Amino acid sequence: MIHARLSVITVCFNEEANISATIESVSKQTYRKNIEYIIIDGSSTDGTLDIINAHSADIDVLISESDRGLYDAMNKGVEKASGDFIQFLNAGDAYSSDDIIQHIFEGNVYDSDLIYGKSNRVTKKGNRFPCMHGNHEMLRYGPTFRHGACFIRTQYHKSALFKIDRTDLGFALDFKFIYDAFVAGKRFQEIDFIILDYLEDGVSNDRYKSALYNQLIINEDKNKILVKISIILKYIKIYIRDSFLIKPIKFAKYFFVNWLVGRFLNEVPFWKFRKILYLLVGMKIGERTVINQGLEYFSPDRLSIGSGTHINRKCFIDARGFCSIGNNTSISHEVLILTGTHDIHSVNFSEIHRPVSIGDNVWIGARAVILPGVKIDEGAVIAAGAVVTKNVSSFNIVGGVPARIMGTRRHGLDYSCEWGIPFV
Repeated sequence: MIHARLSVITVCFNEEANISATIESVSKQTYRKNIEYIIIDGSSTDGTLDIINAHSADIDVLISESDRGLYDAMNKGVEKASGDFIQFLNAGDAYSSDDIIQHIFEGNVYDSDLIYGKSNRVTKKGNRFPCMHGNHEMLRYGPTFRHGACFIRTQYHKSALFKIDRTDLGFALDFKFIYDAFVAGKRFQEIDFIILDYLEDGVSNDRYKSALYNQLIINEDKNKILVKISIILKYIKIYIRDSFLIKPIKFAKYFFVNWLVGRFLNEVPFWKFRKILYLLVGMKIGERTVINQGLEYFSPDRLSIGSGTHINRKCFIDARGFCSIGNNTSISHEVLILTGTHDIHSVNFSEIHRPVSIGDNVWIGARAVILPGVKIDEGAVIAAGAVVTKNVSSFNIVGGVPARIMGTRRHGLDYSCEWGIPFV
């Protein structure tokens, strides 16, 4: 079995409120014996060092000394790293699960320079929301994934440290590093994992400064006047989004999306007309797909449906945590697909949102329930009334509460769930 070695680096200064959770998240990883954990502390003056020292058995390298700022400390971590890949985990951030690094690295060989995945945004109340995520080809327009959800080949990072002399780029030197790697043609690889839970209330949460720094980075070689115009346009967009006008706009959107389309017009018995409305509220719907009347939903703009798929009457799809449904899939009456739940151990009853992914040629029986975070692979069958709490592998047939394997389905499926009836 191949075991790539990972160097995880946490840079901190006066983080006594957050550092313990991050250290514990690393120490709980089932892949821990193949993780080198490095902490670079900037001579904290609060209780951060006391907490770090209390966890000394979980830390492989500790440096506590004054530095020239965040990225100087991060460079120190890179220079100390000896693993095959480097990951930065900020104080307060944590892994999405205790076995996520094992899933990513155990037995897998990566020939890329940068490997990146998805992340969850954690609010002050502890609510978790999946982040919007884009392919690395979109980096030419700005950041598309979190720096903490990225693994960088150590050999490459040691040859390309953070450019601490670029003080004009503030807290965006991590994006500068990623963008420079993209422009230089370094090998990127996207992986389908939610790697990290990050605190939204961080140093880079200033949207105006983020817009400024990002535009400076991606337009560095362009005409200065055009750069200034692009920055002004970004500022105007952010201002409108934050202004007092946004509340009535949001209320109007909520009315249109959830009541006018989702309730009233949803009962109109003409699919092609309803499809236009669904597309207007942000759903992504493939060719030859049909949705019967009575569909209810949350966050339709986060719902993606493939081609030749059929969704029967009175289903409910909660897409707040993102939901994707493949091609030629059949979803029967009154199926519930949920991406949101609550943390029962949280004093704030905080929300947790996890994506649901349903593959091609899947059949989900009537009144089945698909719970947050579940992935159903190609050709699987979910029996009527089943409650699916775990991933379902390709061509498996599952049923019961909770759902268990009941058998397997034949391979080589060749059908589409098209409806030729216009009035549905």
